[in-house]
Amino acid sequence: MGAPSPGAPVLLIPAEISLAWWLEHRRRFEWSERLRALVLRPEQDPVGEAAVFEDPPPASPAAPDSSSAAERLDAFIGQRTAVATLKRLVRAAKVRGGVPPPALLVGPPGLGKTSLAKLAARELGTRLYDAVGPALADILALLRLLVSLKRGDVLFIDEIHGMPRQVAEYFYQALDQSTVSIAIISGGEARLTKLRLEPFFFIGATTEEDLLPKPFHSRFADTARLDLYSTADLAAIAVARGRAAGVEVTPEAALALANGSRGTPRQLLASIFTARDEAQIAAGRADGVVISPETAEEALRSRGIDRFGLSEIERKILLALHERGGRLSLRTLADLLGANPRAILQVHEPYLLRAGWIARTPRGRVLTDQARRAIGVGLDPERKTG
Repeated sequence: MGAPSPGAPVLLIPAEISLAWWLEHRRRFEWSERLRALVLRPEQDPVGEAAVFEDPPPASPAAPDSSSAAERLDAFIGQRTAVATLKRLVRAAKVRGGVPPPALLVGPPGLGKTSLAKLAARELGTRLYDAVGPALADILALLRLLVSLKRGDVLFIDEIHGMPRQVAEYFYQALDQSTVSIAIISGGEARLTKLRLEPFFFIGATTEEDLLPKPFHSRFADTARLDLYSTADLAAIAVARGRAAGVEVTPEAALALANGSRGTPRQLLASIFTARDEAQIAAGRADGVVISPETAEEALRSRGIDRFGLSEIERKILLALHERGGRLSLRTLADLLGANPRAILQVHEPYLLRAGWIARTPRGRVLTDQARRAIGVGLDPERKTG
């Protein structure tokens, strides 16, 4: 980095940088990955591969405390432990006039972790910023996010176990002290300064709690574990989301969609939208359409899901275990099906285990009584419910 030209204004760097100071001067800095430091640059455009700080990322708009009942944590269906945890943290913070301590949500994908974070922001009347741990690849990406936060904003980071270790170490300081220590190089000299941050409500989420470093895990005041939804909760969600999508879902259709949703609202919503399209096409209109049980079952079949919520590969897994008497290793199972062992292990087996279709033993995978009963009546996606 060359020296400033004669007459160029000298930027005095304070020992502690406020957000206002940073937002005013941030474009005069570039991040050097090689030096692991911010470099004060001349007014001309930077040269080379160093990244320049950009404008803050967008956020969900501020939500007033008077949000409608459908936008409150009280209206969230299912995940009662997680809802109760967030309600307590938010309400206690309001009483104190402060910011809730960090909370961790643990569970498989598609169970509503992002939705819960969004509702927490609405309860607080603040904005929601969301990110994914692996995407925060360097300190630049983290800083760009942190400097955007105002007091009480909710920062939701999914898959936090994938945040790079060096970035996580900066983030620990932000959580503990509301500051980040940064090396700045100016005029060939390096100095350490602190960037003062606004306190924020951090909600972390992970599908792999065991991969979360202990220093990270220890910073959460509360941990809520999300699990697969009950059929009753999913049926209630089907009726409510169908109404929001402009269609009526009959109770029988809601039950069929719930049974085929694999315990997750994300799968349920996909089936609802498919059923809505089918019903509107059949009716030739968009208004006043009803999703019947037959339409619900057809929507599931078109997505390759049977009335048990099983995909084609999962039905094959169960049938292979049945035909071979169970106790198959992952490699043997993959070879029999001509499938990728990693896909079986990471995509299909977790659902089969959580939903009670298979169990693991020291000698391999075995069918449960639930699976044997289902095989007895036929694992056929064309077979009607009931």
